[in-house]
Amino acid sequence: MCKKILLLITLIFCSVCSFSAITEAAEAEPALPSKDIIMEIQEDISLTEFCDFAEISNATINYSYTLPVYTTDNISNSSTALADTLKFSNEYVIPAVDSNGKGIGMFWITFKEKWNIYSYWHDFDLISAIGQLPTNSFYLLELPTANIELGILTITNNHECYRSIINNPGTKSIGNTDTKEILDNIKEAEELTTDVDSEGTASFPNNNSFIVSLFLLIIIAAGILSIYLIYHYRKFSK
Repeated sequence: MCKKILLLITLIFCSVCSFSAITEAAEAEPALPSKDIIMEIQEDISLTEFCDFAEISNATINYSYTLPVYTTDNISNSSTALADTLKFSNEYVIPAVDSNGKGIGMFWITFKEKWNIYSYWHDFDLISAIGQLPTNSFYLLELPTANIELGILTITNNHECYRSIINNPGTKSIGNTDTKEILDNIKEAEELTTDVDSEGTASFPNNNSFIVSLFLLIIIAAGILSIYLIYHYRKFSK
């Protein structure tokens, strides 16, 4: 019986460790795609197809700057961090470069049974706009604004900062700013009420909150079971 109790305690400890690892992974998802994703893109879209779509020649693709595009989702009045509202859009951006490695445009690709090109931005230098890729947790984020707004969301020690990489003529760039203002602007634009949207549909909690709640329930249940087994072991051993 003692061995069973020790085994149960070990399982509880492993659950706690798994909980920490999963929540940490949820807070700092990798911004760059895996090598398998890059290979799939290269297999589905040839260099010739890239060039023909954009009507360019003598260009190559810089796959080291292949970035997933995130959007915001399930924002409510209780939202306090952009990172908790992020959703992968199933899209990537890839820069086209000339023979000197200078960016001459940017492809947008999406997955529909296979990877496909659906847009190309002429004369947009993604590499110069981003600069050196951040070493901390970061996301390429497309914001739901009236004009196209794309930027880098960086997260350092639980502090978020958004830097716009788009400069639309005649429009004000968001620039380098704290994300609270961005969240407030999105809430105001979408006219969200607390937990309920304009159509009366309840907002769902973000994935991070669900994971935290699930593991807390597992740990509590395991603790109660341990107390129950220890109590009965002592009762029958007398």
